[in-house]
Amino acid sequence: MKNRIGDISQTPRETTGLTIRSVTLFQSSATVRTLFSIFFFFAPGIFSALFAQSGPGSVVKKTIADKALEREARLLEWYNADSRGGLFIHWGLGTGKMPGTLMYPDVKAFEAATAAADWSPHPIVDAAVKLHCKYIIWATLHVEHGLLRTWKSKIPGTPVTQRDYLGELCRAAAPKGIKIVIYLTGDAATKPAKISDFIDGAGYAKYKHMDLDIRHNNDHWIRYYLKDVMLEILDNYPDVIGFWCDGWDSAPPDEATMAAVHAKNPHALIFRNEYGNKPAYADEDVMGIEPFAKILSPEYDKASSMYVKSGNGVEGSFIISSEWWYTGIDFSPPVKWCVKMMASALGGNMVPCYAEGANIGGKFGPKVNAANDSLKKFLDYAAIATRNIWGGGYAHGGFKSGTAGDSAYVATTLSKDGNTHFIHVLKRPVTRPDLLQIPALGYRITGVRLLATNKKLPYRIVQDRLEITVRNWNKFEEYGDEIIQITTAGKPNLVSHSGWNIRAGNEDGAYPASNAIDSSQDTYYSSQNDAKMPMELTIDMGGNHNIAAILLNQYEARALTAARYYPAGEGTRIKDYEVYASSNGTDWGSALASGALENERGVKEIPVPQGTGSKRYIKLRVLNNYKGNGLVQITNMDLIKK
Repeated sequence: MKNRIGDISQTPRETTGLTIRSVTLFQSSATVRTLFSIFFFFAPGIFSALFAQSGPGSVVKKTIADKALEREARLLEWYNADSRGGLFIHWGLGTGKMPGTLMYPDVKAFEAATAAADWSPHPIVDAAVKLHCKYIIWATLHVEHGLLRTWKSKIPGTPVTQRDYLGELCRAAAPKGIKIVIYLTGDAATKPAKISDFIDGAGYAKYKHMDLDIRHNNDHWIRYYLKDVMLEILDNYPDVIGFWCDGWDSAPPDEATMAAVHAKNPHALIFRNEYGNKPAYADEDVMGIEPFAKILSPEYDKASSMYVKSGNGVEGSFIISSEWWYTGIDFSPPVKWCVKMMASALGGNMVPCYAEGANIGGKFGPKVNAANDSLKKFLDYAAIATRNIWGGGYAHGGFKSGTAGDSAYVATTLSKDGNTHFIHVLKRPVTRPDLLQIPALGYRITGVRLLATNKKLPYRIVQDRLEITVRNWNKFEEYGDEIIQITTAGKPNLVSHSGWNIRAGNEDGAYPASNAIDSSQDTYYSSQNDAKMPMELTIDMGGNHNIAAILLNQYEARALTAARYYPAGEGTRIKDYEVYASSNGTDWGSALASGALENERGVKEIPVPQGTGSKRYIKLRVLNNYKGNGLVQITNMDLIKK
């Protein structure tokens, strides 16, 4: 939604014309995960305790840790058991036109058109239900839509409709259990005259009895005007659960306004579009990662564009129409591509948010409706694999997403108890198309079934590689995603970290090698930027073990591909490696394994096919990374014994 009047070169485009917005569910350390489980059972009392100090008039100064706990509590409450999607609706004076132009010159003409088109909120709510969404983002106070407020308000400053469209939307959504998030542009005062003409700066200054200029001063726009708008909405619309902050790029006013919102309603979620690798502000709850200026690899893998480390809550989006809003063209990308994007977002531990263009009557074209109907059928069938789940291969465990054997490509999700896994096959194997091969990651496999038929599938494990024979690919042919359900009983061959020591050939003192074996995804080891390759990490296991594989997660604050905000070669993930073992930590002999890791997110397995033999020390020798510098960053390492 960085497409702006006067800045049309920034119109978001994907190779297929679709854009998915997703929210990564927070992956936390063991301590925070424990809190999560407590919150889940005792949420009401915990919220009272956590938020008691943040009520109106409070003078208690909160620490960053306090803010982090409150954020986790809000996310848990908001993204409860089955929330796995959102619907993004842009609508207003620009509805019916391409970016950079307005369809309606003023509010009077707009409201006449909505009445003539028999506007209703129900088609929008129905679309959200079909897509299994828990919330709708209502984007009308947008520079491409005349900064229109489609709700009741006594605050001057931007156009306001007489009809309460937001109230109607809330009343239609509430019985379906769907909440509303309000979009607010933060940079309207920096836009050309054609936008600032919609801002009544003098009227707002008179209303506030202050010397303010919201038409030209972005600080005043956010610190005063948007704060007043947000607090008024919270007073008037209890079904509004949060705000989506676009273009909020000035820290002092942004932080002050966000803090005021949470002081008034500690449960409100604040979304903000981000290009960093963590939330920029203490009161920012969800990072909105836009498809704008991103290149996906492969073209349906939303997670490949992520620039966010494991552990941050993130939203990601895609467009199921001709643009972010209705442009007069009824268009939808292929349903298979939509499904693959959605599955890859879920596998990346994100919650997808679907952007669709409703026309002036609140309705969708036949092609968008058809896409929603098809996605509903898929989501109904795949509900167990897409709701109440985590993305696989991160802090909660699970199989890895990304490249599988024989050039297949998968996204993985897992149940929150960690024992049921779902392999979304997005690309079939090439040379042996009925044989799926994925790293077993040390799991004890207790069953494999095809989700579509619930029939058992034959499988075997060869050198910690799980091989599954799949004959029925009907759902793949229909939707582009065949789902395989795997049940497990832990990782019995995982070597305990007790008694371990680790040393690195080079380390940044702020990120010591010990962080790589502390079983946390929230800390990481890092070498220095100017370190020389090869780089070695040596683990003393404190006793002898015959190691079959090394598992490692790398620091994820690097995108995989080049794009506007992601320079070419930005990724520093490990590329070529060698593995050695020793009885005394001095005599290493020849490499027992060597190879190259994929430039992908999530857990990686480095197999040692013949095992190390009974040895106390194991060494990972990194020969190079994908950026070609000396940086190695690892959040966690595990070892699997034979």
